[in-house]
Amino acid sequence: MDTVINKYSRAKEIWINIGLLTFPIVLPLPTPLNIKSISFIVFLITLFFNTPFKIIDYKNLFTNKVVTLFFVLYLLDPILSLIRGNGFYLQDLRLPFLIVPIIFLLCKDLLIKYKSKILFAFTAGTFGYIVFTLLFVIYFYTNSIEVFAFDYFLKYVTYHYLPFAIHHTYMGIYLCFATSIVLFFLELKTNVKIFLCFILFFSILIIASKLTIVFFIMTLFTYLMLNLKWSFLRRITLIVTLAFTFFIVIIILYFKTDLFRTLNISINERWDLINCSLEGIYSNFFIGIGDGNVKSFIVSCNSSLGLKDTHNVFLQELLSNGILGFFVLSTILWSLTKLFFKVKSTLGVMLMFMVFFFGFVEHLFDLQHGVLFFIFFMLLIYCTCELNLK
Repeated sequence: MDTVINKYSRAKEIWINIGLLTFPIVLPLPTPLNIKSISFIVFLITLFFNTPFKIIDYKNLFTNKVVTLFFVLYLLDPILSLIRGNGFYLQDLRLPFLIVPIIFLLCKDLLIKYKSKILFAFTAGTFGYIVFTLLFVIYFYTNSIEVFAFDYFLKYVTYHYLPFAIHHTYMGIYLCFATSIVLFFLELKTNVKIFLCFILFFSILIIASKLTIVFFIMTLFTYLMLNLKWSFLRRITLIVTLAFTFFIVIIILYFKTDLFRTLNISINERWDLINCSLEGIYSNFFIGIGDGNVKSFIVSCNSSLGLKDTHNVFLQELLSNGILGFFVLSTILWSLTKLFFKVKSTLGVMLMFMVFFFGFVEHLFDLQHGVLFFIFFMLLIYCTCELNLK
């Protein structure tokens, strides 16, 4: 009888591991978005049905500030659409705003138990993307008339030709978060961390956005400031030296290669998008124009841009739902950031910095890669922080 019970327990543990770890592995891998979504649904189902109902905390669920704010953020655009006369509708893309906070908080004990494995799985998936990209580059240049060169075309190849490639901004976010996990969470020897960070930085130059380089350097400097047991002056001296070295390297890459040849184009496009967005915000300040109207508005404002969104998470919310949407979103982000600082969760703080940093160049909560990533990891770390507070 004991043998049967042990076999059942082992089998159950295996299935729980598969259900909870597939999504964080698949998320940063070059796989179709529907596969990522299905694996996320499997994650939620596994989490819910393997949490004993006797330990589920229903009492505090609907009084939780974060759950309430995400609920309001999800329903805000449909409700305001009624006021605008556009009719009531629900956004499929933002459905995780409604479901995930509830399930995560109900099942946070099991979630916390698997937190380390989940973070490790995501990091492994990120390195899997790097390996897959390297193999594809080797295949591409051995079967192409193109001559290999460390230039912008290499970045172009890894995005436009790589099957199911992830947009360079979001891949940069994944690489930066994997860097934070390696530096602040995984218990590794210093030389191993240095080696992994070198791989991540080299990968960022090839498959990630230009801003990712800046955030990677900020992450590295934060780690040095927090962990070097030197005097403050020595740490500052080291960081200034490294900053100068990175600056020289970037300058050399800028002038000696064309890795950054789209920099001026990107800056001009973002500036035009800001002006277009502000024009719509000024005329619809309180309730916005509705998320479904943003694309057509941006196109009509400046059709020469070739872009259909604000590429800014804050302007996107202001334009979509006015000052009300901006207030709710800002309150969520501020509440989480304040909590992560309070419990000294460096990984959580770095994640929130990523939202603010990359949020100025991408509408992170209106694309599937951004919604799945940020909702998942913000709430994963939040559940741990809630436990620490208690």
